[in-house]
Amino acid sequence: MKINHDIKRQNKFLKELRRWMLQRNVIGFAINRFQWHFYPRLFMRKDYPLHIDIETTSHCQMNCPMCFRAHKKIPKEGNMSFDTFRKIIDEIEGNVYSIKFTGRGEPLLNAKFPDFMRYLRGKKFGEIGMITNGQFMNETIMLSIIENGLDFVSFSVDGLKSDYDRIRAPMTYERIFSTVSALHEMKKKLGATKPLIRITSVDKYMKGAEDEFIKQWA
Repeated sequence: MKINHDIKRQNKFLKELRRWMLQRNVIGFAINRFQWHFYPRLFMRKDYPLHIDIETTSHCQMNCPMCFRAHKKIPKEGNMSFDTFRKIIDEIEGNVYSIKFTGRGEPLLNAKFPDFMRYLRGKKFGEIGMITNGQFMNETIMLSIIENGLDFVSFSVDGLKSDYDRIRAPMTYERIFSTVSALHEMKKKLGATKPLIRITSVDKYMKGAEDEFIKQWA
């Protein structure tokens, strides 16, 4: 399996260049990058944020030790309704460059996620992505995010097998590897260039294991 890997020692220029090549609107992305990097220094702002994270659910099936959920009870958990999601998208479309599905919960625990994907199809956003632990990434979800143009999926994979199996229970290292591989193969089968597949890990679980981690995932 060949996927993109991104660690701190990667050349930042090459990382940024890859992002540029995958953009739907290169000029729009150039403007966004200027605003992102220079507006704070120039004490300038837009009427809308440059980027918005959307929390489709506050539920999560895991109890990862580095997550605040393991140390602080969420007072009221719930799922975002489709009507709320539609209202958000209708308001920010054309005003916000990029959106990402993330937050206190696992996005795929909201049963409406495929409906959210379908509603986003053709919407005017420069980049749409998500962060997931991957446990509920099945073929239906994979097909939905490919067909509806999600730009990237970032899988949380904290360390190699021994650390991952301990931290990310009930998931296993073998299962997350199989899930990511299945998404990669479905992209190939459909001739799709997106979504870009990212693997992210918490630094403390990667100390001294970076080379082996890249070897296994690249």
